[in-house]
Amino acid sequence: MEENEHDYNYGFDSDDPPDVDQPFIPDYNYQEFTLNLEKPLVLLLGRVGGEGTLNLLTTTKRQYKKKLLESTPENWESIVEYFDLFEINSVLIKISTSAFHNLYDPRYEKVREALFSRIAKTRHIAFVDEHTLNRLNIPNVEMINSRLPKVIARSVLAWLEDTGIDITPFGRTAEMNVLSEHFLIETEKNLIFRMYIPKGRIWSEQTERLLQLFKDYLGRVSKIKTRLDQRATDNGTVYEFHGEEEHSDSSMQEKFKDFSSLMDLCNNDIAAAEEILRSAAINQGEVNSIITKFSKEAKRLQLDIKHESESKTLALRHRLESELTDIIPSSSERLFIDSIVNSIIPSVFNTNFLSTFSPTLPTATPNQFNNASQSNIRNQIINIANVAISQEIRGNQYLGAEDMKIIELISQYGGNAKANLESAVHELADPGIPDPERLGAKQKIKKFLLDVGSKATDIGAGVLQTYIESKLGL
Repeated sequence: MEENEHDYNYGFDSDDPPDVDQPFIPDYNYQEFTLNLEKPLVLLLGRVGGEGTLNLLTTTKRQYKKKLLESTPENWESIVEYFDLFEINSVLIKISTSAFHNLYDPRYEKVREALFSRIAKTRHIAFVDEHTLNRLNIPNVEMINSRLPKVIARSVLAWLEDTGIDITPFGRTAEMNVLSEHFLIETEKNLIFRMYIPKGRIWSEQTERLLQLFKDYLGRVSKIKTRLDQRATDNGTVYEFHGEEEHSDSSMQEKFKDFSSLMDLCNNDIAAAEEILRSAAINQGEVNSIITKFSKEAKRLQLDIKHESESKTLALRHRLESELTDIIPSSSERLFIDSIVNSIIPSVFNTNFLSTFSPTLPTATPNQFNNASQSNIRNQIINIANVAISQEIRGNQYLGAEDMKIIELISQYGGNAKANLESAVHELADPGIPDPERLGAKQKIKKFLLDVGSKATDIGAGVLQTYIESKLGL
């Protein structure tokens, strides 16, 4: 692409052939406009973004460029040039069957590295037909469809994951359009961090105060201006950080780890906390002000966390004693009940501020109850204990059995995404959350279940996929 002062957008470039996965229908509604090198650019790669998406971009006065991945390596190179010429605000991608083949084709190897490494560093959403992801886990089937062998799909998806591309499955074009529009709304508001806290979760009040302190930390220490919004439903609260500049979710996670460490030091080692702040080139007067505020808040929060832990522990103990007495009525079993309670209830939680958002909690297992005389009694004990822990500590009162099974799988296989995935389960189950956000949560869970299904075939992931499909009528 020649580096002229201006470029013109007519929809798709003339060298972009039609998508072979679907008939090409010319759209004469695209309006010619001049691309301004001084303004951010939204890239639409592949046949992504319906009329609502384009209208939203136009209404919010954001310039965009549509390009196809079903094209030559030279055309891909022209896409890379947009990253060199413009500030790319966000990228929306649909990876079709033809795009899978091109990503696998050795002729595209050099340009795919250049293009997708840039996309990975930019806010993006990449759509893949969930039929493709589902068929990968069907044994003794070599083809995803008549044109896409499994070996190509697996290789490309693994490469995309290694590159840092976030895949979002979609079942219908309507879903992709809703998700595209919601993605653009979030980028317009510059959403950089989002969290759902269910009502009744341990330390929920302390979490809100901690988030307010984190906002203060971002502004005073990291020099990042943010706005903290919160929306309450009958079942929980959504917290969202919006920034004046773009920051990735991973960078915010690192910032929060630094903040958590500083809070711990303000509670335990003031001199070390002061040294960290001075190393951030903060003047001594501001250092003293930050230390005074954070030290006071850290001690107050630590005490409140301790009291909340004791209160929740007592409530859990009383509930377990009551419910276990119903199935072990003999008074001679009192010591046995006590041993059960003591084995599954943690002592007063010793926590740092980072774990306040995602407490690590015990799970009752059969090995703890070998003294139970009958296996059916042992199974009842395990079920009662785990339900009580979940509801009294995690705040999962409104979740069903299938939701709890998904959370259990997230605990096992979620890795670094555990907190985000568990939030998605709560958002999907909460009817007070707007449908576009619930749809995004559903697709996030679906992608996780598809990945888990490829690792273990005996965990009922397919049944859980069917369950979450029933949660929305979109």
